[in-house]
Amino acid sequence: MQYIKPSSNSVVSYESRDCTVRALASAMDCSYSRAYAIMERAGRVENCGMNANDICQAMRYVNGKLVGVFGSTIAATYLRHITNAGYERGMELKNFLKYFQNGRYFVMIRGHALAVVDGELMDSGYVKAGVYVVAAWKF
Repeated sequence: MQYIKPSSNSVVSYESRDCTVRALASAMDCSYSRAYAIMERAGRVENCGMNANDICQAMRYVNGKLVGVFGSTIAATYLRHITNAGYERGMELKNFLKYFQNGRYFVMIRGHALAVVDGELMDSGYVKAGVYVVAAWKF
């Protein structure tokens, strides 16, 4: 199984289940505490993950531009419904890194969120290369 090693420039984590906070801080190039406050305003509870509705709300707060909702998974279908996005063919993370070389992105994969900055993965650990992207927002 192939894995992608994240960049060493990832944001330091202060609690558990905070991948959305770390991803937003990296994507927006802001402090962890600012990203935490944004996610908390959108509905995040301490030491808990976030659902798709709350993540979409946070992206609206920070004016993230939806790049696409990819594939036909249940999560992607639901996100298309709440964002009115069109269908985009499924995309593996390794291909997302290849095609989105410029810019800062907040990326949702199944059960996790991460950031991609200028084609570099920003996360706290290794990520499977073949995992599919569910949705991405650009900053």
